[in-house]
Amino acid sequence: NAPVLNACMHESWRMDPPVAGGFRKAIKEINQKGYSFEKGTQFFYSITLVTTDKSLYKNHGKFDMRRFLPKDHPLYQADTDS
Repeated sequence: NAPVLNACMHESWRMDPPVAGGFRKAIKEINQKGYSFEKGTQFFYSITLVTTDKSLYKNHGKFDMRRFLPKDHPLYQADTDS
């Protein structure tokens, strides 16, 4: 068990994801939050947009591995977003 190493790896992947995103294809009709999508609709998701979203990660441009430390770890700080 190496929580600091794991936190560093996760923060590295957050800052520089190994892939920018990907595609998914609906296998059946989907109704989500008032929107309808036919079977076969292709969706693109962006990992880069999510990992730089200011509402999810304050100071998203700063490397801070504490975001991913377990809450009981001595280096964890409650004001660090995760």
